[in-house]
Amino acid sequence: MNGNFTFRIALGYNSRKTYVGFSNVYSAFSTPSPIDDTSMAFGFGNVRFNIVRRFNVKKTRIKAL
Repeated sequence: MNGNFTFRIALGYNSRKTYVGFSNVYSAFSTPSPIDDTSMAFGFGNVRFNIVRRFNVKKTRIKAL
């Protein structure tokens, strides 16, 4: 039998000047193999942790020639 499993979670804090976030994604797959009563399985995923500080940037005008 084929199987598929995906797990996702994310947590974060957001304000006008700061963002802090954590996210995790994990997937696992299983499939039958050509050998009787066996299967192949593999999984992969990623974890992210972000810290962001926002700041103001002055816009400058560029004059056309």
